[in-house]
Amino acid sequence: MKAFRKFLQRRMRALVMGVAVFLILSGIAHVLSGRVSYENYWGGLVFAPFTIVLGVLLLFIGAFRVDRLGTVWRDKKGRPVRFPADDFRKW
Repeated sequence: MKAFRKFLQRRMRALVMGVAVFLILSGIAHVLSGRVSYENYWGGLVFAPFTIVLGVLLLFIGAFRVDRLGTVWRDKKGRPVRFPADDFRKW
């Protein structure tokens, strides 16, 4: 099970980094073509440098932080956190 979880984490990390690279390249292509803003699929106006910044942020998350997203409710030893309300015996 641990190997499968590592496999999924690597796949999720690769997916996030792929989307990030796509956003960065898309933003750079729009800036180099002379368009600082463009319309997205729904017709909303998108600022191309913001797309580049968002892609860099996603690249950072994919490279360093994806493995920590699923461990929010765990202590330092990896055990699930138990809240006092969960310990109370319900009548």
